[in-house]
Amino acid sequence: MGFLSDLFGDEADRDAAMARTLGQYRSEMGRYISSFQMSFAGIIRDLRAEREADMAAFTEGFQNAISNYQEAVIGRLESGFGEARGLMEQGFDQTLEDIDRQTEAASLRSVAQGALSGLGATSFGQAQTEAIRAEGGRERRRADEQFRREMSNLALSEAGALAEAGSNVTNLMVQQTTGESDLRRAYSSAISGLQSSMAQQVFGAQQNI
Repeated sequence: MGFLSDLFGDEADRDAAMARTLGQYRSEMGRYISSFQMSFAGIIRDLRAEREADMAAFTEGFQNAISNYQEAVIGRLESGFGEARGLMEQGFDQTLEDIDRQTEAASLRSVAQGALSGLGATSFGQAQTEAIRAEGGRERRRADEQFRREMSNLALSEAGALAEAGSNVTNLMVQQTTGESDLRRAYSSAISGLQSSMAQQVFGAQQNI
């Protein structure tokens, strides 16, 4: 009987020791899993913070690029075309003044010559003076038509240049939207991969326990 008691007593001691060892193992593994989860959660949290920072920097960069383009290109186009329009208007006014001055001078010469020749009082002399004035009127109309054509061409050129510039701004906006989407997708994929890896490793450790 003593022999059997010793035998069962030893087995009981071994069972107790194994139970203590298993308990310690479970406790240590529990702490390990908890620490592992906290570490992984920190990595994911940092990655999310990096995502927000990168997204903000990316968006700000594109917005600055769009703003600079609008100021440097569109602003200069509008200013340049406005200046060109002003110069054309000044040139047109000067052209009309020149035509009027030349017409008036030619009319005065015609009147003076008529007075000297005695033809001024005749219908022929008067008709000659009127013809000079009529030609001056035609010159004004031709100058006006040319001015309108040039202004029309300038307006078309301005519209085309601004349309192209606007299209470039739209392309920049599309690139911004696409880039933001790609960047967000890349970060989301990385975060999902980390979460999946963490879940698998935690599950494996729990299975070992």
